[in-house]
Amino acid sequence: MRHLANGRTATLSAALLGCISLTVTVAIAQTTVARAEGYADVVAQPVAFGDAGFFGSMGGQTLTQPVVGMAPTPSGHGYWLVASDGGVFAFGDAGFFGSMGGQTLTQPVVGMAPTPSGHGYWLVASDGGVFAFGDAGFFGSMGGRHLNQPIVGMAANPFGGGYWLVAADGGVFAFGSSRFFGSTGGRHLNQPIAGMAAAPFALGYWLVASDGGVFAFGDAPFLGSMGGEALTQPVAGMAASPSGRGYWLVASDGGVFAFGDAGFFGSMGGQPLSNPITAIFRTPDGRGYWLLPTTPRTADWAVPGTVIYNLDTAPGSPYKPGQKAVALTFDDGPSPIYTPQVLQILVADHVPASFQIIGQSGAAYPDLLRQEAADGMSLVNHTWTHVALTTLPPSGWTGQVDQTNSLLQSITGHPVQCLRPPYGYTDSAVVAQLGQRGLAELYWDVDPSDYLRPGASVIAERVLSAIHPGAIVVMHDGGGDRSQTVSALPAIISGIRADGYQIVPVCGG
Repeated sequence: MRHLANGRTATLSAALLGCISLTVTVAIAQTTVARAEGYADVVAQPVAFGDAGFFGSMGGQTLTQPVVGMAPTPSGHGYWLVASDGGVFAFGDAGFFGSMGGQTLTQPVVGMAPTPSGHGYWLVASDGGVFAFGDAGFFGSMGGRHLNQPIVGMAANPFGGGYWLVAADGGVFAFGSSRFFGSTGGRHLNQPIAGMAAAPFALGYWLVASDGGVFAFGDAPFLGSMGGEALTQPVAGMAASPSGRGYWLVASDGGVFAFGDAGFFGSMGGQPLSNPITAIFRTPDGRGYWLLPTTPRTADWAVPGTVIYNLDTAPGSPYKPGQKAVALTFDDGPSPIYTPQVLQILVADHVPASFQIIGQSGAAYPDLLRQEAADGMSLVNHTWTHVALTTLPPSGWTGQVDQTNSLLQSITGHPVQCLRPPYGYTDSAVVAQLGQRGLAELYWDVDPSDYLRPGASVIAERVLSAIHPGAIVVMHDGGGDRSQTVSALPAIISGIRADGYQIVPVCGG
């Protein structure tokens, strides 16, 4: 298993900006034992292999936000978990030093790293904001800076004097005593970067892409990868062996791949999982590791290069034929007038929905995009200026599609999964182009023509009379006067539910 490595291109090495914030929250521990043997995966409950011990989890607890990261203590006899709202939970000999839980964050937390002493830790948000606790020093961040792609992870300098942040495009930002050794920023990647690991003497690091491709920088050796191999699920993270002469990769289905002197101690590969694995963390001696399941993002089943017309017939869909599930989708926003009204109704009725974003409008009203994401809605690409993709030359895709993807990913912290073609104009060439960009095409099969403003009661009647298992309903929250759509929405929601249907998300991101 070999893959091109040691790609070295210069990118920005940043050193200042960000903030430190300390708050107090409750550290919760449990005593349930979770080992790999006979294990039924539980959200936020680490799965232990080799000499990795289980010291507790948030499994079975009610969390307002999913757990997104973990960090072991230097002794290996404890660990911290962190949620996307910055809440920190300490187990075993891990001390609690503060968190962002209860604070208002502009972007979700995506990871954490401990200090060498184990008496502190850093959290990092998708906008590159860094928060330091305990004896963790603050050395700077990307908070408040423009990023082409969101931050997806961080690695601490083994000596505690700095850290690195990595973005989805492989851009690396070095702070404190951490040196910059190169990145994949500015290079074309088949798949986004999913994580990084530091070499043991702070003289290099590795990046891993979601296709399992590994890129080595500085004195970090390239020891193999899954790049070019057929994976059933994307790679979600990596960990380096204590010697720096090996590493592990983990896929979202729990499959573990060991390279160099990294030992294989087991995996979840081949076992049915209800919750995807989000990361791998090794024990201090390298003789074991933990896998961390997390809450799945909505509609992770969207398969690139396919067309989703109906929920129960789409490739990879979890919905069975005939299952009474319906998706609501809203095009052409955000609108400063109508999008907040639509969100208010959806949130009050606990309804997920997908919003097809025109990039130009989203860039003008980024706070509305953040509100949509914070409310649990899916953000879908609808091109930058609502252009017909069937007439777009290849040179135009970067500005229309890729630029919108970058905007939405900077908001959500996750790759965009789907694009809805403006006007419904599509063909096989369009679908192929989308597949090359890792996108599925989100179409629809119920259209009340709400944009013609036939009246709120007519819009509601058209939707409810056409509802069927797996239906995808297209409506609009932008592009004109959408007051009738807003007025029709409560009746649509209540009518769908009265007929025994569940309203479900599609194309999460």
